[in-house]
Amino acid sequence: MGATTNKDIYAGALGVFDAEVPWFQSTGMAEEMYNKDKEMFLMDSAPSYWYYTDVKDHRFDKNPKGNLKQWTATRTITRFYDIMVDQPVSLKDFNGRVYLLMYQPEYNGDYDLTGKKNLFQGTLRFKD
Repeated sequence: MGATTNKDIYAGALGVFDAEVPWFQSTGMAEEMYNKDKEMFLMDSAPSYWYYTDVKDHRFDKNPKGNLKQWTATRTITRFYDIMVDQPVSLKDFNGRVYLLMYQPEYNGDYDLTGKKNLFQGTLRFKD
């Protein structure tokens, strides 16, 4: 899951895979287990890992339902965590847009990112 306030990074990530897009140059960061801080990372240089392996290994609110092949989960977000400045940002204090891209990465045998399949994209707009 890529989340950024930078429209250019988002636009570059949407199209055909390009290893020069900042989100694709790093392996990313895993967010908190069970979403205990109820936040979403904002980051220009790498994506976040939102994944589900089983009920004891996932990045969603507690009590997801299903199995590795098909599951349903909720992720509550009450604030952003801006990785670039290393501080939380309350949703009520945020004014602007967040660009989101959820994608499935494709790796080669050396675990180099070689492609992606876009799963969801969107823009969240916050204003007073």
